[in-house]
Amino acid sequence: MIISHPDRKFKPKYVYYFHVENGLAAYDSEEKLEVGSVIIVDGIGTYSIKITRIWTSEEKEFIEYESFKTIVCRPKFLPLEEIQRTIKYPKTSYFEKGKEEGLREVKKEVARNLINEGIDLERIAKITQLSIDELEKVQQQLKH
Repeated sequence: MIISHPDRKFKPKYVYYFHVENGLAAYDSEEKLEVGSVIIVDGIGTYSIKITRIWTSEEKEFIEYESFKTIVCRPKFLPLEEIQRTIKYPKTSYFEKGKEEGLREVKKEVARNLINEGIDLERIAKITQLSIDELEKVQQQLKH
């Protein structure tokens, strides 16, 4: 679950506290947070936090988290025909080749995550439809 309130126009039902570099910070939320929730916080810049632990102390809800880099964008989606017309690529162009390469990269990223979770390569091959040879290369890249 990803929770973000960029406009802050809501009535908070829950308040969570967490330790930051300068002391204690509070996060107001409409929803009850759970371990695994991701919060995009304005004051942190391009970093977000993922909840790793929640506990209560002195009648306050505290959260422990890990932070990670976040890229926030608002892409403008155009129909493929308009993109092709604007860039003057034929319909069977680099777009199709790029889409296939992009899908392969996504499969490799899923494979990396599954390898890190200790899933065996044969099972990963069934899930991702990548060959064992490709998966072994991914596994070697992870070791370096």
